[in-house]
Amino acid sequence: MRLPPRPLLVGIGILTLLLAGTLGCTAPRVSGEQLQRWARERPEPLLVEVVEEHGSLGGSFWRVDVTVEDVASARSFADAFDEAGQRLGDATVVSWRVGGGTTSLRHGQRPTTEEAWNLADRPLPAQATARRIGIQQFSTAFDYEDVVEYDAVDVVAVGAVAEGLPGHTLTVRGDHERLGPAEPDEVNRRAASLAEVAGSGPTFTVFDEEVRVGSADDVVALAERLPEAPNWWVTSDTLVGVSTERGARPYYPVVAELLARGSEVVTATLTAGELRVGFADCAAAAAFLGEPLPGPVPLGLGCTASASGQRNAGGLWLAGSQEQVLTWFPRAREAVAEHGVTRLDVAPQAIDARVPAQVDAWPDALRAVRRIGWQGDAAIRLEVVGGGAASFWSSADGRASGEEHSGTSDAQASRLRAAWDATSP
Repeated sequence: MRLPPRPLLVGIGILTLLLAGTLGCTAPRVSGEQLQRWARERPEPLLVEVVEEHGSLGGSFWRVDVTVEDVASARSFADAFDEAGQRLGDATVVSWRVGGGTTSLRHGQRPTTEEAWNLADRPLPAQATARRIGIQQFSTAFDYEDVVEYDAVDVVAVGAVAEGLPGHTLTVRGDHERLGPAEPDEVNRRAASLAEVAGSGPTFTVFDEEVRVGSADDVVALAERLPEAPNWWVTSDTLVGVSTERGARPYYPVVAELLARGSEVVTATLTAGELRVGFADCAAAAAFLGEPLPGPVPLGLGCTASASGQRNAGGLWLAGSQEQVLTWFPRAREAVAEHGVTRLDVAPQAIDARVPAQVDAWPDALRAVRRIGWQGDAAIRLEVVGGGAASFWSSADGRASGEEHSGTSDAQASRLRAAWDATSP
């Protein structure tokens, strides 16, 4: 029987989950207790549970979960569920034992394909304990249908061989681990790449595209063993991580050297073709810059700087080529430590500075920003401590142009622009 579209069914409220003759009533919507009673009267189920599902756009629906003896009983119950005339939006999840564990299949909102039935009844891969088709673990939302999930003792081993279905994502879950959701071929490919290094190097866990190791020292050790593709993000509980993307490998020794320096390094990450390093203070950053890096890797460098007697340290972030960062660093550090700039971000075409709240302190702070000496016009953003900002374009020795008020008052933005222009030679 062809059902009318869901909005019509919901709007006029005449849908029925079960045929009146089956339940012995004519109520437009059965209760959970009625549905549970109907399911228990069927010969197939060993266990019955009724779950209320919630949609992302509102509304709730009943789902009956049953455990049966085998796939024949599962099909029989699914047929009976269909014949009972379940309302669109309601579903059943039938579970039964297969080789290696339990399989569960969601049925009712759309016809279950033979391919899904066949996959559901296959033995589980070694190291897998459960398979779910059309339902996510711990989910009570009816939106999630196009999924195949496995529970695994060994996520990598199961992920390498786990089967999915066309049009369904594949997920393999373990104890605090997960591969996917992604296309089945992608999950298989990622698991296979991890299988190449499992058991022969640092131990690790995996969550989506992140591989976690036990210590910062193991980050580079594992990354060096992994293939470049697929790309992984290798990290530890500390703020240290590297990407295995193409082109990153030559710079692993730099990260290893940084880690050997101990507490001086707060963060060290290598991704998207950029080495990003954070230091507790700018003195340690200066020492790092004093030794050339092996190769022209783009550099992002952060540190905090403060002068004697300064209450709060200011933050500094520089991003560009190594040559640019080396050139900008001394004067950028001076602007933060000695001239009242409390935050300064510098990139080849973007300068973002926070200046003191006192207007009479602006000229000294803005001159210090200009002395950084970037090339050509850059997008300048000036923010005042306590509120107010202005954005415009300017060279290091030029005047402001193309002003944007950036959500602050016209008067404050105009004052900032005027102060900037006043510091121009």
